[in-house]
Amino acid sequence: MSTNDQASSFASQLKSIDSKPRVSSRSCSSEDGDTSQDEGLPASEYGGVEPGSYLKDRRYLIIGRLGSGHFSAVFLAYDYHEKRSVAVKIQRSAEHYIEAARDEIELLRDLRRNDPEGKQPVVHLNDCFELYYDGVEPPKTRKLHICTVFEVLGKTLLSLIRRCRYEGAPLNLVKVI
Repeated sequence: MSTNDQASSFASQLKSIDSKPRVSSRSCSSEDGDTSQDEGLPASEYGGVEPGSYLKDRRYLIIGRLGSGHFSAVFLAYDYHEKRSVAVKIQRSAEHYIEAARDEIELLRDLRRNDPEGKQPVVHLNDCFELYYDGVEPPKTRKLHICTVFEVLGKTLLSLIRRCRYEGAPLNLVKVI
């Protein structure tokens, strides 16, 4: 099967998955209401990445955009090395965004060191790398974007907060028993 056929097959499988979060609490709305910020920003803000792009020596194939915010955009990708879907977060290129991304990576690595078996219900950093983008419009300055790779988890934390009307998440969603 060719790479394009694999990507097409993978994309069609993803369409069949019910992506709506399951919240069974009276305190949270059943409406999605997730409107990501900066949805209209050009691909150049996130390293020129768009569906069909390959990252990190063709390890990751970008399938589509999951969402974006002020600091970054998150893309659904296929990891050819691990043979599974992943979420690739691409930080915007500005010194304060890059610094925030590096701080996040340090924090996530500390979490991993303290939970080497991955038993705690905390997101784990699978990979991180730097993406350099030369841009398309003058001045064509080389821009650095920090990329982090995670398992695909679902909607954003902000969407959960909004669904729960800013009153906190129900204990059955966050408490480990």
